[in-house]
Amino acid sequence: MAEAIRRHLPQSMQDLEFVGPLQQGMEKIASYLAGSLAGMVKTSSPFLVDLFILLFALFFMSATAKAFFAPPALDSFLKKAIQMNESANHAT
Repeated sequence: MAEAIRRHLPQSMQDLEFVGPLQQGMEKIASYLAGSLAGMVKTSSPFLVDLFILLFALFFMSATAKAFFAPPALDSFLKKAIQMNESANHAT
């Protein structure tokens, strides 16, 4: 591959050594990306666990919302209050 690149370079640049510096640059980039990726995984793992717990809790809260927010005693109390209000409105 290096020879194919050399053929497209001008004659004055065909004797330059570019494979070694290019390889060193790629190694530096790879080591930087590996370190950055490790840091991202380290910091994003707790976030993903917390997000899973939140979504899990929200699912069950929404699935049983009526039981959470309208227990039977409150439901019957509200029905009686509405009936009393309607009967008071009809009496007047």
